[in-house]
Amino acid sequence: MSEKKRRVLSAVLICLCIATVAFIWGNSMLGSKASSNVSNSVLGALDPIIRRFGIVSKDDLWLRKLAHFTEFAALGAELLFLAAVRRRLGLQAASNCAFAALLAALTDETIQLISGRNSQVLDVLLDFSGALTGILIAWLICRLIKKRRAS
Repeated sequence: MSEKKRRVLSAVLICLCIATVAFIWGNSMLGSKASSNVSNSVLGALDPIIRRFGIVSKDDLWLRKLAHFTEFAALGAELLFLAAVRRRLGLQAASNCAFAALLAALTDETIQLISGRNSQVLDVLLDFSGALTGILIAWLICRLIKKRRAS
């Protein structure tokens, strides 16, 4: 990959990371009623799909937890892809990505406290496990690409 392409891809990934964090933190800034309304809207949209699997849900707790995990998995993957594009794919880079995601998760829960919502250590652990999952998946994808290019 040319250096110009590498710089452009780095800029795109940085913007994507910023957008993801803004999305996560923006949702955390919502008050409990507004947040519940958003969750219920999403749950209403997903209801026909999940009913096909025989799941009936009147509670949005599982959706909120899944959203935490998924958002941070995306962030973890984005961070690792950024490290890979910048030719820094190693244990130190993965550790830095995990630490950055952990800081984002801690900040997310702090924002929820400030916005009058409950903050939970369990959510930080869920966010962090999502980030680690995203980092691992991105690392595996990078390894597969590297192996494919070598052969």
